Amino acid sequence: MHYTLPLGRPFARVVHLPDVPRTARWHAVISDKPGTDHGWENAMLIEQRSTTDTTEAPARPAHGRRYPIYVLLVLTLVSCVSALDRQIFSILAQSIKHDLGLTDTEMGFLFGTAFAVFHALFGLMLARLADGWSRQRLIAAALVAWSAITGFNGLAGNFWQLLAARMGVSIGESVASPAAFSLLAEWFPARRRATALAVYSGGAFVGAGLGLALGGAVAHAWDMHFAGAAPLNLRGWQVAFFAAGAPGLCLALWVRTLRSHAPRLRDARLAPLVWREMRLAVPPLNCLAVLQQRDGALLRDNLVLMAALTVLASGIASWSGDWVQWLLLALGVYAAGTWLQLLNRSEPQVAALFIRRRTLTFLSLGCGFASAINAATAMWMAPFLIRTYGLNIAQAGWQLGVAFAASGWLGVIIGGVAADRLREITPRGRIHVATLATALPLPFLWLSIHAATAVGAVSWLFFANLFATLWVAAGSTSVQELTPLHARATASAFYLLVVTYVGMALGPYTVGKLSDALGNLGSAILSQACVTAALACLCFVFAARHVAREQLPE
Repeated sequence: MHYTLPLGRPFARVVHLPDVPRTARWHAVISDKPGTDHGWENAMLIEQRSTTDTTEAPARPAHGRRYPIYVLLVLTLVSCVSALDRQIFSILAQSIKHDLGLTDTEMGFLFGTAFAVFHALFGLMLARLADGWSRQRLIAAALVAWSAITGFNGLAGNFWQLLAARMGVSIGESVASPAAFSLLAEWFPARRRATALAVYSGGAFVGAGLGLALGGAVAHAWDMHFAGAAPLNLRGWQVAFFAAGAPGLCLALWVRTLRSHAPRLRDARLAPLVWREMRLAVPPLNCLAVLQQRDGALLRDNLVLMAALTVLASGIASWSGDWVQWLLLALGVYAAGTWLQLLNRSEPQVAALFIRRRTLTFLSLGCGFASAINAATAMWMAPFLIRTYGLNIAQAGWQLGVAFAASGWLGVIIGGVAADRLREITPRGRIHVATLATALPLPFLWLSIHAATAVGAVSWLFFANLFATLWVAAGSTSVQELTPLHARATASAFYLLVVTYVGMALGPYTVGKLSDALGNLGSAILSQACVTAALACLCFVFAARHVAREQLPE
């Protein structure tokens, strides 16, 4: 029997492989000799022991049958807090724009691109750590980091300070989903996996709703109570950021107590792992990593990528005038491309998952375009209600908060259950669910934008958001089924990278740009939704053509 293990670790480790017959225990060692190619071929079975051998490692402690539900509950709370800290920016956008003198384009950039680029870039690095280090520890540490930085958003006094704070939050949150996806995939069998991931993903919508409701309530209450001179001259939106950062600090202690289902490779020191992954993913360290390979073909390909992105970004930036937006996005795409080139050279087996599997590529692109609708409405519906119907920040917050939380959670759960059911009928079942999510929201979004009252707008938005979230569990579960166990966190990060770059980085920014150009925020939201829905549907059609032969057996 042959086994393959994760790629290129800078240390030797021993792992117990639980899927062999119970009459034997297998162990594997990864070689770390200088000059060795750290590929899967270095994972060698070296020892077989009888279960009667008293020198073998003790059996893994049994967990209760309900423990997977407990793990799911805790990780769903993490998803909830992550979305709260991210989404609160939306309900505070109108106040921030007024106080800091920003445009809709700049606000869309801060909510979308500034968050997305660093979230995806560091997600690659931290997900690679999750494939070889304790995922529970990574999530707990990240919770502390992004919760603290969320509070620092309230100290921002200009565009650049707010940009730095958004970048910090995005880096901290980037570890949560890849590590959680990998952990949940171990605890739940294939027939229940989409439902489990749907519950986890649904927590994000509950958190987003809480961010809108609580952020608006705290900011409005502070401004009303201290209408004259507030303590330390703080504005309501600043206090709301301070309050949003507190829950994650407590939740981190709870996450730290979780256990893994399957035995993992022994934990190594974190610092060497972080440095190694930073060299592969973070500019300009990744440029040095390319030079150190002394590979002419690799260097040529990397220079071609750099030149192409520079020309493309400069051209678009010159036309649009938004240099920060397009140069930052180009930097993120270059970093991701360089990471993939280096991965392809050192560990081609894993790189092949992203390069040669068309299903994963088209699925990621399709979910990215679908998520652009979610990201744009999440950012801009609160300012739309405030500007169009004259609501205050608290009114808009609780109405949208309830609508987004309920419809998003229901949509993800329904989509997950439907994806599991249709998957039993056809290998294309999950992608069919995602395809429906691109067309069904559009009529309801049109009705929401053209409603005569705020209540009508929120009511139609409930249905638009419910259908727009059907793809979430279907997409993330399909990624798990297309990749082997030991590469799932990395594959999840690649998937989230594409979804984040396409959806988060372009969706809110595009609507903001169109709003400044057209002078009509509602028209900008609808125009962006129609275009991205068509592109998402096209990608899902291509993904469905290849999924049957590329899915891995369970």
